[in-house]
Amino acid sequence: MSEPQEVASMATVATPATAREALAEFEAQHGAELAQCPVLGCVTWSSLPRPDWSYKGIRMPLYRWACLAAHRESISVGEHRVARHKCDNEKCFNPQHLHWGTRGENNSDRALE
Repeated sequence: MSEPQEVASMATVATPATAREALAEFEAQHGAELAQCPVLGCVTWSSLPRPDWSYKGIRMPLYRWACLAAHRESISVGEHRVARHKCDNEKCFNPQHLHWGTRGENNSDRALE
């Protein structure tokens, strides 16, 4: 019975390489819909306020894929770390604007606005 749980947990791990593949696929399909702010450098997708993207059975917010691609560590889907926006633009998925943090840190960022 523990074997199916191991398989399920292995399937929920996303790596930086997987994230780069996911973003490349996203850009191939939606590149014409992307916009970059010339002042702040935020990259956004015109479709949704906080878009999700699915790749290889893993669905996460697009900015989480971008944060994962920018850092050299794997994550478990659903773990407590969150992708924090240095730019305070929740639609942005520019990897340079993202870093990992806790929900508490992210909520503190919002309280400062």
